[in-house]
Amino acid sequence: MATFANKALVVLDMPHDAICADEKDPKNLGLYDVLERPKEWLSRGCRVPCATTHSYADWNEIRQGMSQMVEPVEHVCSNDNGRETRVFPIGGDNVHDFFETNFNERMLQRPSPFAYDWAVRLGASEPHEAELFTQLQGEVMWDYVGVLLVRSGILLMNEDVVADVWKYFKKIKMPTPKNFDGAIDFPRGNDVLNDPAAKSFKLEHYLKHYYDNQKKACTRKQKQIYISTDDPKKAFQEVKAFGANGKLRFTVSKCLSFRFVVGLAGSARKRNSKDFTGSCAARYGDIVKDIGDYMIMRKATTFMGEIHTDLGRLARTDRLILNPKETTDFSKLVISDTKTQGNIHPGPPGW
Repeated sequence: MATFANKALVVLDMPHDAICADEKDPKNLGLYDVLERPKEWLSRGCRVPCATTHSYADWNEIRQGMSQMVEPVEHVCSNDNGRETRVFPIGGDNVHDFFETNFNERMLQRPSPFAYDWAVRLGASEPHEAELFTQLQGEVMWDYVGVLLVRSGILLMNEDVVADVWKYFKKIKMPTPKNFDGAIDFPRGNDVLNDPAAKSFKLEHYLKHYYDNQKKACTRKQKQIYISTDDPKKAFQEVKAFGANGKLRFTVSKCLSFRFVVGLAGSARKRNSKDFTGSCAARYGDIVKDIGDYMIMRKATTFMGEIHTDLGRLARTDRLILNPKETTDFSKLVISDTKTQGNIHPGPPGW
């Protein structure tokens, strides 16, 4: 939305002492701490506006007041240098409504007087890329947006956090992400409340392409499959019901066998909910698990999912690439290796 509106995007995280007031050496929990910081193309180098007169609590109060309005209103404040800044304070709980009300139709409009410049701000590096973007509509347009954003480096994780993820992998003896033949976005708990259709997808649904291809590509190599889930207990039960033994291994034929690894981030998804009041150290541990979960979905040879979860949608977006072959078929312009049965919901990347 910021790139479309030609506005600088500045992230204001909750102060650490407001979350971890009673803890020594608290871990960083904000979005700005988890992602790599050099994103000046997005923030344009702007600092948090009116920092002297407006604290986090002030901006949050203004944002909450605006959430009751049909359209958020610009808040005007003065900086130390006397210059005024116009700000749209938007939080995670009202950004969806703001997008649907103010941006969705305008972004999809074709022809559009805004599309070319929007593509340039998203990171289109060549004129023909921006020109092509002006012709795209619907799901392929959103995928193209995703490719440009990923290419910009916006999803790069902070090196210190990634280092902690690798330490965690080593501690629990987790195989490296690239050693997984497949990763499945497999919600079974809280995540399905927002998408009841997810309940109908059994394990075999996601493994269908392996069954279909086993005779074409017969190999005795065991397929190592990672299951990303918000409820490891239920996922484990379904793997056992599928036929796997105590070591979560299952042989289909001489050409196909599986070894399953049930996800490490189940508790993290629940603990990061609004109801969680645990220590900051525990919250940071959950962030490490979440990012580890995401890294495996991102790096596994194949990703399977109808995309019902935030992490799943993010992983799918991060795996998108532009077709290296020239094509006039817009449906083949962006390549996705995500295996689905056609239930990916169109919309903005990560939506």
